Amino acid sequence: MSRPKRLILASIFTVIIVITLTGCIFAYQLLSQGCLWWECAPTRSFDVLDLGLPSNLFPSNGSYHFIEVVYGENPSIDKGFQTIQWESSGEAIYAVDKYANNEKSLLGYNGLKNAFSSAGVYNSLWSAPDISKSISSADNFFVMCGTLVTNGENCELVARYQEFVIYFNTTISEKMTTQDFQEVVAFIDNQIASHIYEK
Repeated sequence: MSRPKRLILASIFTVIIVITLTGCIFAYQLLSQGCLWWECAPTRSFDVLDLGLPSNLFPSNGSYHFIEVVYGENPSIDKGFQTIQWESSGEAIYAVDKYANNEKSLLGYNGLKNAFSSAGVYNSLWSAPDISKSISSADNFFVMCGTLVTNGENCELVARYQEFVIYFNTTISEKMTTQDFQEVVAFIDNQIASHIYEK
């Protein structure tokens, strides 16, 4: 075989290897992160474990189950979950979902918002507190308060901060008032903004 033919074959073989390796790298990135580099959320110096709620935001006799991370859940890539319970019927649920990018987090936000706003868990809705001053950093947010079908009053928040979607739901009572709910919302907003925007 002549030298030019060997060079052509070597070049073709090299191109095939490069294309194959590049395809494998793209496939790995797409499967492991759910996006390609240029569309993925930036690397963060924190994870969902760093976004838990402290006990001083809730009644003093509560029991706290801290956030655990679940990797690779579809469609979110990280998930944190926390429950707080006090007395016989007081409960708060807090969840943080991290998505691969803003587009996927918007889909997650809309899905969660629609699920809770149309789930039929409320007998009646009442005017939710104005949290616009408490939640200045969110890209999107939704608040709903009402009397549950199972009795008892409740307020919930769904908010999106770039690739993160936050869900917070709490019993409303003398121990946990709508003012307390607003304080938790303000804490969530300040905490995630300080992590994302490094204020």
